Formats: sequence, structure tokens, C-alpha cells
Amino acid sequence: MSINHRIVLIRVFLLEQKNFIKCLFNKIIFKKKSFYNPKSHVGELPVRVLQHNITYWLEIVSPEFYKTLLNEIKNNGLQQGILYHIDKQKILHVASVNAASISSKRKISIYETFNSYLWCICYSLLVTFDEIIQKPHLRGNYTGLIDKNNEQVNAAIAVFNYGMSLRNNYSDWDKTLPNPEEFDCKYSYYVERANSLFTSAMFFVLSHEIGHNYFNHVTYMPATAAQSLAEELDADNFALEQVLSCENQDLIPSLKHGAVAGMCALLFLSPKLYKGGTYPDADDRIRNVMEKLNLKDLDLQWGMASLAFKLWGNYFKIDFEISETSENYSEMFYEILAEMNKIKKP
Repeated sequence: MSINHRIVLIRVFLLEQKNFIKCLFNKIIFKKKSFYNPKSHVGELPVRVLQHNITYWLEIVSPEFYKTLLNEIKNNGLQQGILYHIDKQKILHVASVNAASISSKRKISIYETFNSYLWCICYSLLVTFDEIIQKPHLRGNYTGLIDKNNEQVNAAIAVFNYGMSLRNNYSDWDKTLPNPEEFDCKYSYYVERANSLFTSAMFFVLSHEIGHNYFNHVTYMPATAAQSLAEELDADNFALEQVLSCENQDLIPSLKHGAVAGMCALLFLSPKLYKGGTYPDADDRIRNVMEKLNLKDLDLQWGMASLAFKLWGNYFKIDFEISETSENYSEMFYEILAEMNKIKKP
């Protein structure tokens, strides 16, 4: 193992221990078992404790974006505030998807169930990437196999399955599982990282909806499928510009991961990929995001997206070949993407 790899592992270990001690201190000394504040947190599911983080990040990520946001409200009809739906409903409906959206009256809506689903995707991607791929690579013992004795991975799989269940059925969150509101100290390292990733993903998702307002897409129905496709990509690119406009270099990696996680969450909503549809396929949108984030070949965002493709295929029992000889995460991403294109329906 190289010196650099040892340094990375030591840093990860110290972070994990720091989070454990902090969580244990709060639990034992202050008896603080929940971050929920009934006076300020509206909702039924644990993701409610992050609702103010979402709006706060719209203000702080980029001064230029915040100016644009205020201008959209003042001069382009965007309604103030975000409508937060707490309806205990599933995400997927016959004619709609309860995710983030903007209405013809220029009002942005988000749904607590979708937010919970997105957090679950963020958490499971973080844990499985770290525990199954990244840490074993750093230690030199990577196998790609799931260690059934790894408590963190087992918890992440349970969180993933809960999130996926919300697509078709609403259910309460089992708080013995990791969640953003109340959790065992042993999960604190990944929960806190997932909270940050989720907030970054929501910044991208909401920037996308603001992009629709910016381009005045909400004032008419697209005349053609091609126009609809172009509008979605325009809104994606608008959101990407806001990510890259962040002046705080410490936030940039998290924002980039958030853009990837937000797109990957859309992938998991459906097992279907089509050529020439009226809406961009999630894999095409993910590729667009990856290619505009100014990533290097070894950047971890490539690995996260590749992992998402694999998990998607495994969950929906869709077989496609995966190369075992990729030189880096970027190469792996494009190899998997090419295989996914082969299974697309006309």
C-alpha cells in the first residue's frame, strides 16, 4: 500500500472516530436523540429535519445564482417560497411523478416522499461505494463482492430497499434504520455525509426547476418531442452552471456529487430506457451532467455514477456486460453506458 493510500485511510478512520465520539457525547451527556424540532420542522418523515438546509443552500452556494433567483422572483414571475407536500403518497402515479416540479403559475413544489427517496439513494450510494469499492481498493483487497458481515453495507441495503419501496407505496420510515433525524452513533459518519450529499442534490434539482422558469418553459406546452427533450437538457445545463459558479472551492466536490446523485435518483425511478422518447432518458442526462462537470478521469463522481448503473441493473434484473479491466472510473462509466445503450427499446 502506498503512503498516500495510508494517509487517506488514516483520515477516514479519524473522521469516523470523531463523528462517533461527537454522537456519543450528545446522546449520553445531552440526551439528544433527535434533531427534530416540532416548532420549525414540518412533515412526517425524518427527512423533514433538512428542509431548511435546502432553502439555505439556494442562498449561499453562489452569489451570482442568488441574484438570478431574486431577479426571477422580482421580474419573471417566479413565486416566492417552495410548496412542501406532506401527503403520505407514493411517488409514481399513472400520469405523474411526485418529485420536484414547477407549475404553470410558476410555483415550485417538492414532495416529502420523494425527498426521503432521494436521501435513501444518496445514503446507499455513499456507503456501498465506500465500503465495497473505495476502501477495498485503498487496502489492496478489492473483490467487488458484498461482505455479508459488514453492518454498514447491510444497513445501506435496507435503506435502499425502503427508498425504492416509496416509488409504489407509502410507508413510515423504520427509525432503527439510518435516517437524517434520529440514528445510532455507529451510523453517524455516513448519515452526516448523506445529509450533505442530499442537500447538494436538492440544490441541483431545484436549480433545474428554476431553470425552467428562467427560460419561460412554464408558459406553454412543447410542440414536439424534440422541443421537450431540449427544454429538459436546457434546465439541466442551467443547474450545472449554478453548481460550477460556486466560489467556495470546499463546496464544489459535494455539489458535483449532488448533481450526480440527483440524476442517478431519476434513473432508479424506472427500469425502462427508450430511444427517441419525449423525455430524456436518465442515462443520457447522467452522461450530460458528467461531461459538463469538468471531471478528471480519477474523480470519484465517475465511480458513483458507475455504481448507480450497476445497482440499477441488479435491482431491476437487467443484464448487461460489465468490463473487469477498466483503467479508471471514467473508462468504466463509458463502458457501462455503451452496454446500457444496447438494451434500449426503440
